[in-house]
Amino acid sequence: MGPRDPPKATSPIRLKKDKLTGARTNDAPRYHTEHPLGGPTRGRLASYDSATLGLSRRVSDRVRLESWEFPGWGSHFRMTVPQDELRLIEEEHEKHHPKLGEWAATAICGNDILSSVLYVSGLVTSSAGWLSPVCLLMVAGLLYLYRFIYGEAISALPMNGGSYNVLINTTSKAIASFAACLAIISYIATGVVSAATAIAYLRTLWPELDAQLATVALLFFFACLMGYGISESSDVALGMFVLHVATLFALAVGAAAYACFETTTFHENIQRDFPDIIVGGNLVQGNWATALLFGFSSAMLGVSGFESSSQNMWMGVAVFNPVLCLLSFCVLQMDEIVAHRHSMLALMANRVGYWLSDRAGLLGYNTQSFNLGVAFEAWVSLDAFIVLSGAVLTAYVGITGLIRRMAMDRCLPQFLLRTNEWRGTNHFIIFGFFVLATTQVYLLRGDITLLSGVYTFAFLGVMSIFSSGCIILKFKRPKLPRDVTVSYAAIAIGLTFVLTAFVGNMISKPEILSYFSLYFIAVGLVVLSVFQRIRILKVNFLKEQISELRSQPYLFFCKADDLYTINKAILYVRENEQTDRLLVVHVSPDTEGGHIKALSNHIMMFDTMYPRIKISLLTVEGTFSPALIEWLSRELAVPKNMMFITCPDAVFKYKIEKLGGVRVITH
Repeated sequence: MGPRDPPKATSPIRLKKDKLTGARTNDAPRYHTEHPLGGPTRGRLASYDSATLGLSRRVSDRVRLESWEFPGWGSHFRMTVPQDELRLIEEEHEKHHPKLGEWAATAICGNDILSSVLYVSGLVTSSAGWLSPVCLLMVAGLLYLYRFIYGEAISALPMNGGSYNVLINTTSKAIASFAACLAIISYIATGVVSAATAIAYLRTLWPELDAQLATVALLFFFACLMGYGISESSDVALGMFVLHVATLFALAVGAAAYACFETTTFHENIQRDFPDIIVGGNLVQGNWATALLFGFSSAMLGVSGFESSSQNMWMGVAVFNPVLCLLSFCVLQMDEIVAHRHSMLALMANRVGYWLSDRAGLLGYNTQSFNLGVAFEAWVSLDAFIVLSGAVLTAYVGITGLIRRMAMDRCLPQFLLRTNEWRGTNHFIIFGFFVLATTQVYLLRGDITLLSGVYTFAFLGVMSIFSSGCIILKFKRPKLPRDVTVSYAAIAIGLTFVLTAFVGNMISKPEILSYFSLYFIAVGLVVLSVFQRIRILKVNFLKEQISELRSQPYLFFCKADDLYTINKAILYVRENEQTDRLLVVHVSPDTEGGHIKALSNHIMMFDTMYPRIKISLLTVEGTFSPALIEWLSRELAVPKNMMFITCPDAVFKYKIEKLGGVRVITH
């Protein structure tokens, strides 16, 4: 039998470890100093085989195991943390990392969420008629409720990843990856909708511009900027935000003045019948119920970026969206709003500007040399182009962070983490996003209504999963400290409204659901192939690649000798990670006590119970801290997102975000 051959059913044998490199022999165990993961020891690590404790082990004859699938027996290692290195790491952690101020943070997310004002009103009016402002107020109320849902989830797990981060710390990796697929589609649709709408506003100044080609060119421009290493600047974002708010405020004031003197258009609009709705291929006569249901469903497009927004932004959406929508009924005919729904504010500015010019002429001012209508339209159009272009950049930044996180968690192929030597950016992610976005532009022929529908389906799915994740978080991680707490009833109400909007979009826009499903299946197949790659690759000439793939070690920090918790951690790793190596880490000032021997015995027992995974024990002399986690990550060359802990309680000394991305896998 070879050194890595598993025991045969007819002749079970007992293997002892010769070296921690993996070779096995029947010789007596010996004391040695090796790195637990095969690296250099640097003179600080002692290890001994668990068999020295006098306990024999063998693989059960019921286990069907190929020789190349057996990773070998685990061992017990001991490490002593050098205090000088630990102090250096603590000093690094204590250094002040500059944080964004309130206004800068508001500006960055405000440009994203307030960009929806530029296109959502016209789309809602197409479904709800003169009840559009009511639908937008309903969305504002839902967003107010979701402030607390997001607040509890994010304050409990304040790390990058959104719904993916919540679910991967409360459920399985497969479920979290499902949520991430929706988030990926949401980012793609956000970028495409923002780019297409930006070009729609630009075409009010340059009508000859080809919409599809210009949209792709804008997406490519920002892909090149991201590839070069240019991302969002807080100062630039603040300037854009001030310009955008000033533009919306000026338009609202001008339109309000128009409404005070010209009331005919408003009265004509509110006398109009509600728009007819196509439901399941049949034309349904519009009424107040269809207007509220399908108008609310369409209005959910206006929540773009809310998942990352500050508390200040709820008020901006609650004010600008319904107010400008209401004022549009005072300035424009309903048919004009629907016909120019993708650049409605530009037309509204033009009409208000001409009216102001006429008023100024009546007051004796010379308006012949300066056309205020054209100037105001150009101002609004350029502001829209700038802000929506910023939303495209935000989509690139967001997708890069999410894909990097998923690739680091081995939910997506590892080549996505590669950076180019010139600028150090993730070019595969950036230009892969550009390719997917471009296919969406041409597949949907640049139709902003269809593109918006794809986004709405994706983001409503993300919101639904966020609500579900918050419920799971309350149930499975109740001890995690959080700044905000929301009741189950509030979550249920929010989830009900979101699902209602999803159903409303589904029955009124079934053709969009097919496009959404196409992208979801495409992204899902990539994730599924990564999860199932071990089974896919299980052929003779790829055995070495499989062994290399599964050799990535994972760490689980074990606070006490709790068999139930350790077993749950092992099962989690078996079900969610493609690895055959697990290192159980116990940090204690005393690494020689009787409890260590008992823990070592139990780890050896688990190692025997689960022969497909090599389970070792590492006892570290020291005190558990973020600095120690960082030191272990550097010493063992294991990323912190491949380290697991149990759910901290309220008396835990450190906030979970200080641990650097360590995953919570059990309570």
